Amino acid sequence: MYLKNIQLSNFKSYEEAEFSFNGNVNAIVGKNGSGKTNLLDAIYYLSFCKSYFSAQDIFSVRFDTDYFAIHGTFCQRESDNSAHISCTYKNGHKSMRANKKEYPRLSAHIGQYPVVMVSPYDSEIIHGGSEVRRKFFDAVISQFDAEYLQELISYRKLLQQRNALLKKMLDERHFEETLLSILDE
Repeated sequence: MYLKNIQLSNFKSYEEAEFSFNGNVNAIVGKNGSGKTNLLDAIYYLSFCKSYFSAQDIFSVRFDTDYFAIHGTFCQRESDNSAHISCTYKNGHKSMRANKKEYPRLSAHIGQYPVVMVSPYDSEIIHGGSEVRRKFFDAVISQFDAEYLQELISYRKLLQQRNALLKKMLDERHFEETLLSILDE
């Protein structure tokens, strides 16, 4: 499967843009600041429902606008089958659609169109701590194993609840051993 084309509206530095690709190797070239990295990030969005570089979707909205939209077509190599994928963000709400049908959960889309992004900033995968490597491998494995992705989502939610409990206990100077042990388990 390969990305045949992509259209961007108000995505980072692009007001309106369209790019086409072929099923072989494609090169993205241009001067510094011309939007090459933003294009790669848009491709990542179509596959992973989020930016590779920005923690919050609002940072992908072009300056002085209130939304962005990314539309792409993925094609099978040996057939005429194609899928039209759309990602839109407006007023704090993001939606992903495949062939005009909205996903009930963003996680249902992850893994449908796998992508692995590696950038110069990723030298931390090799030189950094285990947390950086774990995050990279979690992202790759989640695209190929839906159960792993759901367990990872549950784990992160539990970890967030546990950390909120620890903060509350510190603030109130009250130890809740039973609840903490349940979350730890």
